[in-house]
Amino acid sequence: MSAVDITLPGFNIMHDVRGNTSGVVMSLAGNQWFVIDELTRYLNNRGFEVYIETIPPGLVKERAMGKALRVSDLVINLRPEIV
Repeated sequence: MSAVDITLPGFNIMHDVRGNTSGVVMSLAGNQWFVIDELTRYLNNRGFEVYIETIPPGLVKERAMGKALRVSDLVINLRPEIV
């Protein structure tokens, strides 16, 4: 299966992929990073677990269509419910 690859050689900390994969799955454009903390708090306070990824805007559509996300050897094949 092909995947949207966001691997950055030399980096081992991911700020763009966070949360609980058993929760609501969201894929947002990277330029929306500033709302992530507030959105996560809001949903968690209402009893929702969330998984949020912020990726380049051009890749969000590919994720919405079901393409997996690859970060080095990690493949995330959850289909976003909210984009």
